[in-house]
Amino acid sequence: MEGKLYLMNIKKIRWCGLIKIIISILLVSAFLHTGKMAEMEEVQVLPEDHTYVTVDSVAVAIDMPQEPPIETVEVPEPVVAPPEPNPWWTEEEYDLLCRVVMAEGGSDSIVDEVQQGIAAVVINRMNYPGFADTIHDVIYSPGQYSCAPYLHTITPTERVRENTLIALKGDSGYPEDVVWQAGFPQAAWNTSVKIYKVFDTKPNKTYFCHYGE
Repeated sequence: MEGKLYLMNIKKIRWCGLIKIIISILLVSAFLHTGKMAEMEEVQVLPEDHTYVTVDSVAVAIDMPQEPPIETVEVPEPVVAPPEPNPWWTEEEYDLLCRVVMAEGGSDSIVDEVQQGIAAVVINRMNYPGFADTIHDVIYSPGQYSCAPYLHTITPTERVRENTLIALKGDSGYPEDVVWQAGFPQAAWNTSVKIYKVFDTKPNKTYFCHYGE
């Protein structure tokens, strides 16, 4: 009888221990569950207009500088300049006149004003009574330019081409009645012709003459 009571007491003790363990497990689970719920309740809804960094597991808002808004600038359409009017001379006439200037005064020692004057005389003759009315015909008129027969062999320099172009554009400064250019003064046998300018183009001189006062 005593043995049975002993066994029953042992079983009761075992059951009590098992119950205590189960209760402990349940309490621990309930405690952990409660802690997680508390953490979930502490989670904040962070506004989107801030930048956040985590410090000791806590989100801290930092005001970051905002980029200025991009301004739309209207770019005006480029103003297209009107095309330059076509020159009154052809490329062939320009080249021919350059060759005459080179033949008559292409030396490096001759100043720009002389070269421009040579071209201006040819141009002025086109619009003056008693002379041909084209660059070609003025140059190839009988007894006018001794260089005419061999102009095809002459290559003008860049400076000559620039000075010739100045005269063609009317920027040489020579009056429209300056229609003579030679190594001697035309006034020697025509008293109505006056010397406009004379240049020392060694070894000779170059005279520009016109009908003037």
